[in-house]
Amino acid sequence: MSASTAPHPVSSTAEAPAPAVGSEQTAAGASAPAAAAGKPAKEAKAGKPKKDKAASGPSGPLELSPAPEYFDERIKIFDEYKKKYDAEIAGTSYTPTLPDMADE
Repeated sequence: MSASTAPHPVSSTAEAPAPAVGSEQTAAGASAPAAAAGKPAKEAKAGKPKKDKAASGPSGPLELSPAPEYFDERIKIFDEYKKKYDAEIAGTSYTPTLPDMADE
């Protein structure tokens, strides 16, 4: 299997780094002298406040307290099946099958 050279479809939510000192950003297709001739740079929209990332996370506990009654029953059933499976696997033997590399 070869590695794909296509870009990953998920975009990053990280903030872009600050531009280098002395560099000028130009609009796509605009020449540098036209951009520096007095056109104002685009400013960020001030209409919507940004959401705080900490506030958007889960606000409640991640575990039920107290645990529902059926949890204990399900754990008991799982343990029974696990015990049967382990006994069945212990009774079988495993012999690996290796490929025959003989010359023809």
